[in-house]
Amino acid sequence: MLKNTFPNIVDIITDMMNRFLIEGIFPRQWKLARVGPIFKGGDRDMAVNYRPISVLPILSMLFEKLLNTNMQNYLGSNQILNRCQSGLRKGFSCSDDMRKIYSDGVNWKSLGVNVSVISLDYYF
Repeated sequence: MLKNTFPNIVDIITDMMNRFLIEGIFPRQWKLARVGPIFKGGDRDMAVNYRPISVLPILSMLFEKLLNTNMQNYLGSNQILNRCQSGLRKGFSCSDDMRKIYSDGVNWKSLGVNVSVISLDYYF
C-alpha cells in the first residue's frame, strides 16, 4: 500500500521525518517489532536451531536509512571520524581493523617491541 501511494504522500512523510530529526524524537510505535523464529538447520525440535528475526514497520526502517545516510554524509564531509575508524562506514569492514592490527604488530615485533593485544566486544 505504501509503495502504491508513496508519490502522493512523499511530501507528508518527508515533513514528518524532518520534524523527527529536528525535535530528536522517534515514535514509540515504530520501535515495536514482530519477532519470529527462523530455522537454521538441524533438529527442528531444538530451540537452539532457530534464530529470531525482527520485522519493524517500513517507515521505521526508512527513517533509520535516512538518519544513517545523513549522519554518514555529515561525519564524512566534516572529517569528524578518525581515519582508523572502520565500523559502520561504507567501504570499510572489521577486516580492515584486523589487517591494521596485524601489520602494526609485525612492525613492532621487527623492532624488538613486545606486543600484546586485548580485544573487547560489547553487546548492548
